[in-house]
Amino acid sequence: MIDTEIEQFINNNEWIFAKTYAKTTPHEYCLFNRSIDKEEYNRFVWHMKQNLVKERFFNTHFNYFYFGKYKYWTMEKVGEQPILINRALREVTYG
Repeated sequence: MIDTEIEQFINNNEWIFAKTYAKTTPHEYCLFNRSIDKEEYNRFVWHMKQNLVKERFFNTHFNYFYFGKYKYWTMEKVGEQPILINRALREVTYG
C-alpha cells in the first residue's frame, strides 16, 4: 500500500475508543466486521505485518506498525483473521 491508500483506510473506518483500558492503556480499535471494505482492511493488515517494529509493552514485546501520529497492532492467534486493529498515539509508552 502507498501512503494515500493507508490514509484512505484510516479515514474511511470507524475508530472506537477502548473504554475498558482508558486509564491504563488508552487506545482505539477498528473492527473487521464494521469495515466498509473488507479487502482494504485485509490489505492494511498485510501491509502492517510487512512493516512491523518490535516494542516493549510492560513485561513483553509487541509488533507495531507506525504511521503518522499512531502505532497500530493486531492481537490474533497465528493463522487467524485479525478481527480488530488497535491504535494508540505513538508517543505513548507503557511499562
